[in-house]
Amino acid sequence: MRKLTMGLATALALLAGGAGAQDLKEVTIAHTPTLGGGIARVAQELGLFEKHGLKANLVQMDGASSTATAIISGSVDAAVSGVGELIAANARGVDMVALTNNYNGLNATLIFSKKEADRLGIGPEAPVEERWKALDGALIATTSATSSFTVSTRMAAEAAGAKPRFTHMSQTAMQAALETGAIQAYAASVPLWTVAVLNGSGYAWLSAPKGDYPADTQPVSAIGVYMMRAKAEADPDVTNRVRAAFEEVSRDFVDRPDEVKAAIIRAFPSIDPSSVDVFYEVELGGFRGGELTVEGMARDIAYVKASGANLPGIDAIDPASLIAD
Repeated sequence: MRKLTMGLATALALLAGGAGAQDLKEVTIAHTPTLGGGIARVAQELGLFEKHGLKANLVQMDGASSTATAIISGSVDAAVSGVGELIAANARGVDMVALTNNYNGLNATLIFSKKEADRLGIGPEAPVEERWKALDGALIATTSATSSFTVSTRMAAEAAGAKPRFTHMSQTAMQAALETGAIQAYAASVPLWTVAVLNGSGYAWLSAPKGDYPADTQPVSAIGVYMMRAKAEADPDVTNRVRAAFEEVSRDFVDRPDEVKAAIIRAFPSIDPSSVDVFYEVELGGFRGGELTVEGMARDIAYVKASGANLPGIDAIDPASLIAD
């Protein structure tokens, strides 16, 4: 049935692509300022929304918790957000569903203050376990308590015997906090963490895409496109168009690398064009995305539960219910 629905959606999208702008269906999509959350901007630069018959109004927000709140409040139709927010919402009785998986594993890089590393006498070339242990007592900034960056960093650090502390702020505020010494580290994604490396204030200390985070401390699907179930079911045509556009952008990371790199540079002017080839190869495995599965959702529920988050309703979540029809 879903294949039939998607086939109809594709046919409609092709018809819409040949129609005038007045025939495009309007949709508002929230996203974050990172490349992971900002795949909506890449999709827009590639013309994928229009291709699938949509006029997409993109709204940038500070982090995944903000985008999830925007879905719940009804101020946006859909959002690129984190799996932790999806599961936390459902544990609290909020009927939010996933349309796509746009990033496999964790897209986090942990930046550690150069000043703090020098004080400890350890550098970024040290063995991975020593770098994790160096975080003992460090104050690390993440976007929220339920963010996968928080959950995975805490789990991996504790597995190495370190007990860092956490504070929460927008990713755009983290670099200034590092430079003033208010924090010793932060977890962020491309392009925001590159600033510390380029200006010498911090080291790219630990990278999930490079394999520095143990596999059992990472989610199956870090980033997806989510909607409230009532919104998704109210207009299945728009829902399928949104799904098709985001599934295509994941395929394009593999099939159209040069065009995607050019779209990234246009969408994120702060990114040094010369660095795109470097991080693209590191991040590509994640951006391949993949099909949402009940097994994957079950593993992500277990992942969030293992984080120790206070979510009494988490055991009642049916993994299948998290995937939109």
